[in-house]
Amino acid sequence: MKQYIRLLQLVGIIAIAGLLLTACKKTQYDLATTADRNITGYLSERPDSFSLFKEILDVTGSAAYLDAYGAYTFFAVTNDGVKRWMDSTGISSIAAADVNVLKTWCVFICWKILSIPASSQMES
Repeated sequence: MKQYIRLLQLVGIIAIAGLLLTACKKTQYDLATTADRNITGYLSERPDSFSLFKEILDVTGSAAYLDAYGAYTFFAVTNDGVKRWMDSTGISSIAAADVNVLKTWCVFICWKILSIPASSQMES
C-alpha cells in the first residue's frame, strides 16, 4: 500500500511539474493591426509626387481620417494636379489658401470617393 501511495505521489509531482513547465510560456501579441502602410504613410514616403496633397490633408485635418488602417481605394492627387488646381483658382500656396476652401476641396476629392458623409468632415 505504501508503494502505491508513493507511486501516486510521484505521478502527481510529475504531472504538476509538466503542467507548470508547459503553462508558463509567454504569449506574443501583435501590437499593430498590420505592418502595411496606410494612405498617409504612402503619401509621406513619396513627397516628390504627393507633398502638396499631403500638406492639404494636414492643414484641413483630413489626414487623421486617412491614417486609419483598412481595405479601401483612394485616388490621390499628384503635385502637378494640385498645382493646376491652385493655378485655376488663383491660390499661390497651400499656406495662403483659405482653410474652408481646402476643406471643401478635400470633401469633394476625398470623402466623395470614400463615401464618407461630407457633414462629418465639415463639422470639424
